[in-house]
Amino acid sequence: MIMIMQEGVKEEGVKRGTSEEMMKIKRDQKLRTETIILCALSDILIFVYIYYSLYNNLRPMIEKILLMEIFKEKIKEFSPEMVQMLMDKTLVMSKMMIVVMVVFFILFHSLHYWGFYNKKNWAKSYLKTLSWSGVVLSLLFVISIVSSCSYNLFYILPIPIAYFLAARNLTKLMA
Repeated sequence: MIMIMQEGVKEEGVKRGTSEEMMKIKRDQKLRTETIILCALSDILIFVYIYYSLYNNLRPMIEKILLMEIFKEKIKEFSPEMVQMLMDKTLVMSKMMIVVMVVFFILFHSLHYWGFYNKKNWAKSYLKTLSWSGVVLSLLFVISIVSSCSYNLFYILPIPIAYFLAARNLTKLMA
């Protein structure tokens, strides 16, 4: 009779252990999903920043660089149509390079998100580095925005918060 009770205790212990393992697996899965969502949110906000700061302001930047820096003296040798054509082609190439950079960025991060979701160590270390460096660098960026009184960029404020929460989730997963 004692053996039967001991076997029952063993079975209950196994069931309890399995239940705790299942809860840990579900918690880890939830933390992984939250981390990916937070990092992806930061990526989207960075894309928005790139679009509004670079893509829309590209023509004045190109005009300044081409006309005032590169072709200071030689611009007089070209006809106005040639100068306009050069600026238009440079603008198209610059916009295309921004799009290529964003697509590469999306593919690169998607690979790491997939690897992190599938518990790959290389992806975990990449996201940990990305999150902690994102916290520091985006906080510095927010400070520079506030100090320059450029308050139209306040949509960037959630980036350090999202990176911090992602880093916190990664720290919990490591424990």
